[in-house]
Amino acid sequence: MRWIKKYPIYINRKSDRRVFIVSAAIMSVCILLVCFFDDKEDNTVYQHNEEKAAFREFGRQVKNTESGRISYYAVEAAQTELFDFDPNTADSTQFLRLGLKPWQVRNIYKYRARGGVFSKPSDFARVYGLTVKQYKALEPHIRISDDYLPAGTLFENGKNETHYSVETSAGVYDKEAFRKQEDSLRSTRKLSLGQYVSVNTADTSLLMRIPGIGGYYAGAIIRYRDRLGGFVSLDQLDEIDGLQSSVKQYMMLETENTVRLNVNKLSLSALRRHPYMGFYRAKAIIDYRRVHGRIADLSDLSLVPDFTQEAIRRLEPYVEY
Repeated sequence: MRWIKKYPIYINRKSDRRVFIVSAAIMSVCILLVCFFDDKEDNTVYQHNEEKAAFREFGRQVKNTESGRISYYAVEAAQTELFDFDPNTADSTQFLRLGLKPWQVRNIYKYRARGGVFSKPSDFARVYGLTVKQYKALEPHIRISDDYLPAGTLFENGKNETHYSVETSAGVYDKEAFRKQEDSLRSTRKLSLGQYVSVNTADTSLLMRIPGIGGYYAGAIIRYRDRLGGFVSLDQLDEIDGLQSSVKQYMMLETENTVRLNVNKLSLSALRRHPYMGFYRAKAIIDYRRVHGRIADLSDLSLVPDFTQEAIRRLEPYVEY
């Protein structure tokens, strides 16, 4: 028996052997466990890497199959079937049978939901996403129902055509015939030469049938017409900023309903609103009435600097006494 100073334990030689044997056994068990788990981890990592490699190879096969380079397995593709159809009434099932993609079918439905109409086969080419190849394959089979054709086609080739005699060179025309013609023009897209609308009675939709006039200028014409009290000359359209002078060839005048200003009764604020009057001319009229009394003719104001001969000429059709 011997004494170990560091640890206050008494051990003999027999105990030394026991401690050695136990320690060796523990170390052996630890080594075995380490080897076992290390081998298992290596196998797991190897299997994981093997699965990843197999997955990448599968992805390459799918990609190559889609691009048509390699075909590892047979997939039944959707069969394209060509048949006559009306793009205004065909449903999604028919479009898919024709070979269109679901997102292309949705674009067609959105176009129709916004009020879009296919009036001729070439209109179908404007479908967003439609390719040239698809359109060329479908074009021979597009059939537009007569219900969706422009109403103006009713009058082509003498069908249901009603002729109205409208004389414009001398400003003489059959008013009733012109009214019927004007009503028929509402259903056409744009006017052609020889067709006219009344600039003093046409609404926005009718004015927009004139080539060169859209929604903005149609509204501008009506607003200026209301401020004037009616047009007395087509040249007054040149006073609308940006309006093309070519639109006048599609217009006619009716002047009997022109609104006139009573210069002896209206107030300053009522007079000044007219585009040809303004504040200073309206004030001159009020001052003249206060000093001289009733106005018999605009020439009575010719000594006023604001009432030039040109100003009097422009105002004459719009005043009464």
